[in-house]
Amino acid sequence: MGAVGFVAAVVATVILFPLAFSGNMFSLELTPALDNAMGNRHWQSAANTLWDSIFAVGMSLAAIAFFRRFFNGASRFGSFLSQQSYAVYIIHIPIIVYLAYGLFLGFAQWELNLGSLLKFGIAAVIVVPICFAVAYIIRKIPGVSRVL
Repeated sequence: MGAVGFVAAVVATVILFPLAFSGNMFSLELTPALDNAMGNRHWQSAANTLWDSIFAVGMSLAAIAFFRRFFNGASRFGSFLSQQSYAVYIIHIPIIVYLAYGLFLGFAQWELNLGSLLKFGIAAVIVVPICFAVAYIIRKIPGVSRVL
């Protein structure tokens, strides 16, 4: 199923993705093609939606098969992460909100203009280990590990 999903995603990308943005093919303006592909009841919007769905499901199937085949081993680090995962799921939202807000408020004082993707990457590298560390500490409280 993983190979079938990957092939479906590639075929949909080769056929449907260019078709979705093909409005006004001989025009030098990109705006009408983008408007048509993003809604406004055009056939290009249907092609874009179909591509999006096939691509998402196909790549998800491919990723499951890939990771099952190449990364399906047990390790101490993986075991540690899996033990903390439910606690991280419960506590991650306030940690992410406060740390990311504080982190980028500090960047604003330095007047750094960072793109959204770069801010996301910086926040992820800092916040994910902190979430797992906090979950580990919380689970060390007597009786908490039975619930979390």
